Amino acid sequence: MILGRQGKTDESIRHCPAELELDPGNYAVNGGLATLLERKGDDAAALSYYETALKLRPDYEFARVKLVYLLIRQNRHNEALVQAEEVLRLNPKQYRAHNALGLIRKNQGRLDEAVHHFSEALRLEPNDRNANINLLQLQSEHGTAGVAGDLSS
Repeated sequence: MILGRQGKTDESIRHCPAELELDPGNYAVNGGLATLLERKGDDAAALSYYETALKLRPDYEFARVKLVYLLIRQNRHNEALVQAEEVLRLNPKQYRAHNALGLIRKNQGRLDEAVHHFSEALRLEPNDRNANINLLQLQSEHGTAGVAGDLSS
C-alpha cells in the first residue's frame, strides 16, 4: 500500500492480490486496494473490496466513509444514507460523514437537513474545504430564503 501513496497505483494494485493470498482477512489491504481501484476508475471492483473490508471489520471507518462517497457518486443515495448514518453511530464526530449526509439530503431536496449536516461538518472541522464549498454552493443555488437562514454567517 505504501506504493499507492507514492503515486505508484498500478504497481500497488498488482501487489495486493499476493498480500491478500497470504492474509485474506486483512481488512486494511482490502480497503487500500478499494481506494486504489477507485482512483483508477474501477468503481465496481472498489465497491466489492470496500464491502469485503467492512465484512471483515464493520467499524473500519476509513472504508465506510470512502464507500459512502462512492455510493453518492453512483447516485445510490439510500444506500449511502444507511452507510453514513452507521459511520455517525460509530463516531458522531466524523465530519466527512456529516458532509456526505449534507450531499445526500441536498440531492433529496431536504435542504434544511443538508444545511444542518454541512454546518455540523464545519463545526467539527472548521477547515473542511468540501463542507464549506457545499454550503456556499447550496446558498448560491437556493439563496438564503429556502434554507435555514443566512448561510454566510
